[in-house]
Amino acid sequence: MKKLLLATVALLALTGASQAAIIADLGVDPNINLGRNPGAGFFDDQYTFRISADSTLTLASITNGFPGGIGSGQFIANFMGSVIMGTPGGVGNVTVIGPVQATSPCQNQTLCQALAGSGILDAGVYFLDLSGTAGAIASYGGTLSTLASPVPGPTAGSFTLASVIKLFN
Repeated sequence: MKKLLLATVALLALTGASQAAIIADLGVDPNINLGRNPGAGFFDDQYTFRISADSTLTLASITNGFPGGIGSGQFIANFMGSVIMGTPGGVGNVTVIGPVQATSPCQNQTLCQALAGSGILDAGVYFLDLSGTAGAIASYGGTLSTLASPVPGPTAGSFTLASVIKLFN
């Protein structure tokens, strides 16, 4: 009985660990295309990246097309995405974009679903987390783009109340 229990625990531990996978490190301040065919069944894919400056606009847009229809093996059920500050499996991770559920149709494409999100992120370590249950030949693709945003400040010709009062002193 103990052997059966140990074997079951080991099998569950190995199965759980194999579902999440770091697919790629996208580097610092990525502007990159990404995608893959995750294979049939549940997947939880992570793409790690780093942001080098505070106030960085980050955009993620991911699409799953299924021109053969939902039953064609191309569809991803429960397709979701998030951007998370921290490292996959880390303690204290914080979701900063999402989670976002894919919706259909994609503009004028009826056999397509997409998810997208954006946010202003500070310098740090992040990962894009994509999950769902894929058909045998399902795939997804999209982009992760970052753009450092200048911090707003005084510009030529701008006045504050204090600067106007100084003019009359």
